[in-house]
Amino acid sequence: MQGESNYFYIMDKRTGRRMEMSYVTDKPYFFYNFVNCYEYENNVVIDVMGFEDADFSSSMRSPSSRFFRERYSSSKIMRFRLPLSTTSRGMELTYSSYCPSRDSSMMSHGTSRNILRPQYLFRESKLMYPCINPNYNGRKYQFTYGQSGNSIIKFDVENRHTLMWRGENEYWRPCKSMFIPNPSGQYEDEGVLISWVSHSTGDFSKSYMIFIDAHSMKELSRVHCDCPFPIEFSDSFYSPHCL
Repeated sequence: MQGESNYFYIMDKRTGRRMEMSYVTDKPYFFYNFVNCYEYENNVVIDVMGFEDADFSSSMRSPSSRFFRERYSSSKIMRFRLPLSTTSRGMELTYSSYCPSRDSSMMSHGTSRNILRPQYLFRESKLMYPCINPNYNGRKYQFTYGQSGNSIIKFDVENRHTLMWRGENEYWRPCKSMFIPNPSGQYEDEGVLISWVSHSTGDFSKSYMIFIDAHSMKELSRVHCDCPFPIEFSDSFYSPHCL
């Protein structure tokens, strides 16, 4: 409900039972997309794209497109660390206890539940529709890719570096990207990004599909379509070798 904090529940896949520990955020957030989730150093690390205003969903119903754009531009990548076990109660633990390179966030917990405050991986950037190399789902990873305005941005979550592919002008907007890994690749960012680029004025007849080197973020090729293609939010890739 509006005004309530978010709860995380961890299930043991071997037993199907929920862990007894309770996790709740320090304030309400609106989570839009999961980036990745994995276990690392006795913690469950959850990276999500979301908004600090839990009432973001109301902007999607607002008749004012300006109101929606203002809310849309406030998206952030947030990281939550959920300890699988803890011996301390009633004290605050900074994230530097787990990861010395991070000092902007903390986690505190009381006697009955853990209160989590997110770590903001990229405060200065607005990212929508994040994707990663699917071979790294559920594993520690380094790169995520997403759409921001007329650009597709590559984020290095370890070193906080970015690379970018940008459309011809502000009116060309890419949709959700899809990462196709190189079957013989040795590195996480070896692969191709595919995205559909449409003209924001609504003239879908000018749309094209873009192919980008996921390592360098350089354009490899593009394919123009002679028929309208609407904006999409979900996608799948099927290799002929798997059919």
